[in-house]
Amino acid sequence: MALHLTVPPRYKKLYVENVRVSAKTPHHGWGTQTMGEELFNDFFRKRKLPLRVAYFPYSKLKKPETLIESSLKKGSDVMIIIFMGVVDKKYRWGHALLVSRIARGKESVITVGDPNFIAAKFYDVPLETLLKGMTKKHGKTERGLYIFSRRRISR
Repeated sequence: MALHLTVPPRYKKLYVENVRVSAKTPHHGWGTQTMGEELFNDFFRKRKLPLRVAYFPYSKLKKPETLIESSLKKGSDVMIIIFMGVVDKKYRWGHALLVSRIARGKESVITVGDPNFIAAKFYDVPLETLLKGMTKKHGKTERGLYIFSRRRISR
C-alpha cells in the first residue's frame, strides 16, 4: 500500500502483502502511483532504509544525458517513467524502466531493464524516444525520471 500498488485479482498471489486488489481497472491504471518523490522517501524513512529519491519531471529536465550519466557514475539508480506506447504501440500505459547504461554519441542510447513479465529483460532505446514518452502528448500525463541514491541528491 505504500506506493499505492493496485493489481487485478488474478495477480494478488504474486504479492505477499500490502497490495490493493480491484476487479475494475483504476482510472489511473494498474500498478503503483508514485508521481513525485514523497511516497518513496516516506517508505524509506519509515523503514529506516538509507536511501533518498529525487524526481525530475520531463519539463524540468535540462541535460538528461548528463544527469543520467553522472548519477550512474555515482552509483545511483535511475528509473525512467514513460508512456510505453512510444516504445511499442501495443502497450497503452505508463511504465517504469530501470537504466542499466547510457551510450552517448550522435544519438544517445539507453540500455533499460524492463520488469514486464513478457518483455525482453534488457534492450536499447534511443534517449529521444524515452524523452518523447515522458511528455504529456503521449499518455496525457507528464512523466519523468527518478534517481535513487544513498547520498543527498543535488538538483
